Amino acid sequence: MELRGEKVILRDMQMSDLVDYIHWNTIEIEWQTEWDAPWAYEVQTVQAVTEEMTAFVERYLKPSGMRRHFEVCLLYGLHIGWVNSYYIDDDKSKLAVGIDIPPVSHRGKGYGRDALELFIRYLQNNGLTDIYTQTWSGNMRMIKLAENMGFVEVSRIKDKRVVHGKVYDALTFKLDLPGDMT
Repeated sequence: MELRGEKVILRDMQMSDLVDYIHWNTIEIEWQTEWDAPWAYEVQTVQAVTEEMTAFVERYLKPSGMRRHFEVCLLYGLHIGWVNSYYIDDDKSKLAVGIDIPPVSHRGKGYGRDALELFIRYLQNNGLTDIYTQTWSGNMRMIKLAENMGFVEVSRIKDKRVVHGKVYDALTFKLDLPGDMT
């Protein structure tokens, strides 16, 4: 499956993506250590990452039904990241979306917003009405993106995350759709 936006394409995973995932999890790791759950990041060996990422890629190679993960590529095909979704605390009524663009050189150009908008539209077209996103109070880029896209903060857990010795809040946002009263 492929979804085309103004700046990016969302597509199903391919085995060739494995090379990028290994690179992003062993060399270009700033996205992990600074933005995407840096409190959970652990340095791993290349072999461990290769095994983990191979299993990950194989799991998503043959998707069926509604997709909960897409790869993000530029219009000319360069793979730059992914969008995904997960249930908050395993609550099937609270689907959260996320995005990662590991290459620093591809951030701040609107690719992430375009990708997230495409993904949310896809989820809505598949019947989802309540869409959330989560981040931490130190990730100002994600907070700004969420707010600019119409997400509103619905939960804040004070002092939940420690990043580089500083304490931050855990944040949950919900997409505020027209007519949504919840």
